[in-house]
Amino acid sequence: MRIFLIEPVGAGGMIHFAYQLCSALSAEGADVVLITASDYELAALPHNFAVEPLMRLWPRFDDVLTESPPATSVGRAWRRTWWTARRATRAIRLVREWVRVVGYVRHERPDVAHFGTPQFPGARFFLDRLRGITLTQICHEFEFRESKYRWSNDIRTRLLRRTFEPFDAIFVLGDEVKNRFHQATGYPRRKIHTIPHGNEALLMTDPGDLSLLRQTYGFGDDDRIVLFFGNIRPSKGVPDLIDAFAELSDLDDVKLLIAGYPSREIDTKELRTRAEEMGVAERVVFDIRYIPIEEVSSLIALATVVAFPYVTATQSGAIQVAFAGGRPVVATAVGSIPEAVEDGTTGFLVPQGSTEAMANALRRLVIDPALAEDMGKAALGQANARFGWGAIAREVLSVYRDLSPSRGRSSADGHTGSGSKPLGAARR
Repeated sequence: MRIFLIEPVGAGGMIHFAYQLCSALSAEGADVVLITASDYELAALPHNFAVEPLMRLWPRFDDVLTESPPATSVGRAWRRTWWTARRATRAIRLVREWVRVVGYVRHERPDVAHFGTPQFPGARFFLDRLRGITLTQICHEFEFRESKYRWSNDIRTRLLRRTFEPFDAIFVLGDEVKNRFHQATGYPRRKIHTIPHGNEALLMTDPGDLSLLRQTYGFGDDDRIVLFFGNIRPSKGVPDLIDAFAELSDLDDVKLLIAGYPSREIDTKELRTRAEEMGVAERVVFDIRYIPIEEVSSLIALATVVAFPYVTATQSGAIQVAFAGGRPVVATAVGSIPEAVEDGTTGFLVPQGSTEAMANALRRLVIDPALAEDMGKAALGQANARFGWGAIAREVLSVYRDLSPSRGRSSADGHTGSGSKPLGAARR
């Protein structure tokens, strides 16, 4: 079975997910081609599948969003104008690259074209050009949630719904998400398939000596670290975490590290002000940037516990990063996160919006190293077993075979089509 997996985002969690799924599908006998952006950040890693970095888009992470917004009204107006112009330019580039990708897929005629979540409502036009090819999707998100204006989120979500109609099957990352997706879009329940978010063992390397990293952040040798890791967006609830951390003011050697890349809706200066207002500014460290993959393992190893104070969510790849690093988590019980975090075993689940419950759960772990270690070991065990990519790939291939039974049978005997190529031989 020849499978094209199209993931336009070449850096960050989406491409990490795509890489690991492609690797697992190929290991199960499929002929896999990953189509992604030209800034594909995993090019140096081993590949058992082909890569076509066709899409000439823009850097997923740049320095602009890590800067504080202008202080003057003139500066803010100019920045808004600049943002608008940049978005218009990017929209033109996005359409151009979708035209190229759709043309390539139509020419190659794979058995299955598997897409990441459409990035814009107009994707429906391009998907309709692929009729006759089995289309599937891994739906990481089906709603907009980051604008401070609810009406804006609602309108954009409604416009996105039509993009799901052309797909023969859609995969979601939890049963709760499946129910919400069906209710929100009307997409047939029988065509929605639940798979877990696979582990993030890809990011785990030997963390080495952490003393230099502690010095870099200004932590003492005996400080215990509460870590927030991942993209910083309004839905991630970082202000709630700062409020909860302030309730640990009696624990002087417990520090909070907030590490990640901010979305356009986040004013990092406001987060720092929040820490000052709560009286914990000296114990909160901000590392506002995209964390390169080679630094992730050390960052996780530094933590005693990793916190996920999400306001809303579907699922979380960052939780899988914590698990793969053998660290327990404290997370809000939103979306399908309770399906990933086993309360009392791999971490603690707390009600969304309850800073007291978040603080109490964090306290239990930072004052009891043995409990944190046991939970971390359980989390690592589940990362390797329950969230292994092999089982996920077999489930995905089973759905593909049901959609294309005559094509799918050949995958049991080996590759079909042109055959996988190493990255260096992939067409560019």
